[in-house]
Parts: sequence; C-alpha cells; structure tokens
Amino acid sequence: MLASVFTKSISDRWTSMTVATVSIGLLLTGAAAVYKGIDLSIYQDMPEALKNLYGFSSEGGVSQLAYGAIYSFMAALAYAGVAVSIGTSSIAGEERDGTMGILLGNPRSRGYVLAHKTAGLICLVVLGGLVLLGAGLLAPGIVGISTAGTHIDALMLHMFANALVFGLLALAVGGWTGNPSLSSGIAAGLMVVSYLAVSLLPMVSGLADLAKIFPWYYYNGSDPLRNGVDGAHLAVQLGLSALFIGVAAVGFQRRDLRERTVGTSLLDRLRDNPLTHRAMEKLAGTARVSGVVTKTASEQQGMLAVISLAIVLLGILIGLMFNGLQADLATISEDLPEGVMALVGNVDMGTPEGWLTGELYSLVVPIALIALAATMGSRALGSEEKTGTMGLLLARPISRSRIVLGKSAAMLINVGIAVVLTSIGVALGSWLGDLGVGTTEILATSLMAGLLASVFGALALALGAATGRVPLAAFGSAGAAFVAYLANSMLPLSDNLSDFAKLSPFCYYLTGDPLVNGIDWSHALILGGLTAGLIALSLVLFNRRDLR
Repeated sequence: MLASVFTKSISDRWTSMTVATVSIGLLLTGAAAVYKGIDLSIYQDMPEALKNLYGFSSEGGVSQLAYGAIYSFMAALAYAGVAVSIGTSSIAGEERDGTMGILLGNPRSRGYVLAHKTAGLICLVVLGGLVLLGAGLLAPGIVGISTAGTHIDALMLHMFANALVFGLLALAVGGWTGNPSLSSGIAAGLMVVSYLAVSLLPMVSGLADLAKIFPWYYYNGSDPLRNGVDGAHLAVQLGLSALFIGVAAVGFQRRDLRERTVGTSLLDRLRDNPLTHRAMEKLAGTARVSGVVTKTASEQQGMLAVISLAIVLLGILIGLMFNGLQADLATISEDLPEGVMALVGNVDMGTPEGWLTGELYSLVVPIALIALAATMGSRALGSEEKTGTMGLLLARPISRSRIVLGKSAAMLINVGIAVVLTSIGVALGSWLGDLGVGTTEILATSLMAGLLASVFGALALALGAATGRVPLAAFGSAGAAFVAYLANSMLPLSDNLSDFAKLSPFCYYLTGDPLVNGIDWSHALILGGLTAGLIALSLVLFNRRDLR
C-alpha cells in the first residue's frame, strides 16, 4: 500500500515539475543564443540593484550571463514554487480532497504516510534538478558558447537544496494546520520576500548582514556559479530541510486531522443563503456539473496561491524600485541591442509603463499564468483517465461534453482569479511608488495576459482530449508557448519574416501597448476566439475518442 502512496505522490505531481523545468531549459537555450551576439560591456554599467535582482554577471562571459539571468533568477523561483505546490498537496491537499481518511484507513501509521509523502517530494525535486542540470549542460553546446569559469553543477546543487527548503516548509505548515491556502501562502510568501530581501538589502548601507537571516541567502549568497559549492551554506539549507521534516512529523502526529466535510466553500454558502440561492443555482447549473467545476478548480489552489502571491509581491516591489532607477533605466533602454529589447517587448524602460511591461508583463506574468493554465488543461481529462476516475464521472447522468465544459470553466476561473490578484499587486506597486499608471490600464494588461494564458491552457486541454496523455498535453502546450514567444520576439527583426509573427498568439498580447492605451478589443477577441475554438475542438475530440 505504501509503495502506492509513494508512487502516486510522484505520478500526481511529476507533470508540473517537468513542464516547469523543461520550459526553463528551453528558455535558457534561447537566452544563450540571444546573449551570444551582445556586447557584454553594456551590463557593466547597469545599476547594481538590477544586477543583483536578476543575477546578471558579465565577468564570466555569455554563459554566466545566461545562467545568471535565467537560472539564478527565473529557474530558482519557478523550481522552488513548484516544490511549494507539491509540499502543499502532500498533507494539506489530501485533507482538502477528503482522501487522507482513506490513506489512514489502511493499516499504516501517520508517520509512515508522512515518510512516503516526504520521499515523493524529495524525488520530484531531484527530478526537476536533473532536468535543469541537463539543460544547463546541453544549452551552451547547442548555441556554441564557452562555459569556462562556470560551475553549473554547484549552482544546481544549491538550487536543489533551496527548492527543498521551501517545499518542506509548505509540508510542515500543512502538517500542523491541514490548510492548503495557509501552507502555500506562508511558504510562497517567505520565498518571495526572502528572494527580494537578499537581492536588495545589500544595496542599502548597513543592512547587508540582515540578508543572512533569509533562506535565499544560502542559495546564492556565495555565488556558487562562479565559486563552486559552499559547504557551510549547503549545510544550512539541508539543516533547515531536516528541521522542517521534524516539524511536519510532530504536527501531523499530534493534530486532529481535517475532513473534507468540515470546510464550506463560498459557492456552498451562497447557495445555502435564501437571498442568493436561486442566482447561484442558475450560475452553477446542476449539482453534478458544479461539482466538476469546484473539484477541478480546487485541485490547483496551491499552485494558484503560489503564483498569485509571487506576482503580487513582485508587483509591489517593482513599483517601489522605479524612482530610484529611472535615470539609469533610460540610458539602458538606449544602449541595449535590438534583440534584447525584443525579448522585453521593445519598451522604453525609463517610463513607468515601460518599466512595468519589461519587468513584469513581458515575461514573468505570462509565464506564470501559462504555467497555471497549461497545468490545469493538461490534467483536466488525462489525469481522470490515468487514475481511473473518468469512468466514475461518466457513470453518472452527465455527458462528456459537460465534463469538458466544466473542466474548461474551472481553468478559466482560476486564471481569472490570478488576473485579478495580478492587477491588485501591480496597482499597489504603482500607487506606493507613485508611478501614476492607471488602474484600468493595469487591469486591461492583466486581462490580456489571462487571455493569452487561456489559449495555451485550451491547447493543453485539446491535446489531452485527443490523446488522454498528460505528459503529451503538457509538453505540447509548453513547447507551443515557447515557440510562439520566440517567434513574436525574433521574427519582427527580419524584414522578410516579420509578417509571420502574426501567427503567434503573443503578437496579440502586448502589441497594442495596453498599459498605455488600454485594452485592444480586436486583439482580445482574437485571443478569446482562439480559446473558444480550442475548447470546441476539445469537445469534438473527446466525444469521438475511445477512452482509456
């Protein structure tokens, strides 16, 4: 039985870890190819705060610049974020779904279940680390750049330990509370705050030593990419991981566990209220269909919380940073080569709108929302077939079409929640930093990011409907997003190929500059139409296929 707990823990979550790390590996290859043609001297004059925030270092050449920008920054956050999602689902997620009682109904102790959940988390983090390490070793050879002076193996060892710290923290909070939102919120919040503190505190006179109280310092504080493994820092990371395992064990053993029936969703409360009962019944449809929507949406609450909290905190910080960097940013925008500017949306970084677009909306927000949508879309149908629960769904008086529509609605609801929270975070950053960017324009840009993500989520859904294979759906959608992003960024640089950029959904995301001009409804309709078309295709494919 416990072997199945261990293997099920891995099979349930390996897709999200693999998709995230493979996507980052592909992005590293693209970044290395772009940086290969750059005069690295422009990075020596960048503000120190930006260098620290994004891991830029031109001392070791193109490879260190690519590793620093993609791995030290983006990969580390994504890798640790997925680990937090897995840690949240391990205990708190089982209680939320009502399956913990089934696990403990077998002749196995709580400690045994926790041990296998912990082992599954560690194995998944190892898997992600190996994928990133492999990509880090292959990318330089593919684009033909030297890796002299770099220690990618040391960076990955520290990055693995860092992801483990935050994943096990989520596990520990879940062990003590059984609350998925609290588990993911605390772990993701500490991760983002820790990253920002370690990046920015050294820039403030007299506060550099405060960075040492944050876990992120022991990941990158010794600069393992250039200096190799720091044994003392690695020991701190592994010690924290062991501490969190112990904390999880104590909390899980001592606590009365939560049952699924204890919690009441907002939808349930509204339906129980006589004033809103009729409206909620019409909105939700039948109980069977609304159950599909609610269950599917709740399964990714941990990932939604991690992504949303990270974007909110980044939005606030990016807004606060602008006034102190504005003079340098204007110069940088003039000096950066055309290829690099294409990657950040060809914006003027010296303006508030250009700064927010380049730092958040050009890459960070769409990647985060696409990861959420693609994960939900790929698992919507394929995971039900894989676990054998699709037969149970279809045994009820509900059609295949309504299952597809329910799964689609859940994906769109979660993306919509992320859009709202993204808008709140960016608006707070604009207000606190006195940037003067309009709330309507911020909401419009976030909405366009949500529509873009929905396209690739719907693509993942269609691939899952056609094949019933979660990995194929996930990798297909992630690969399509990566190709579409590069096509939109690079094809306009060629006079002969520029028109082909219009085939990329990314072309209809920021082309109208929604942070300045508001939403471009023609572009929004194109993205919405693509999403609707792919969902309709999913209906056809799923209805015609013999299910596994």
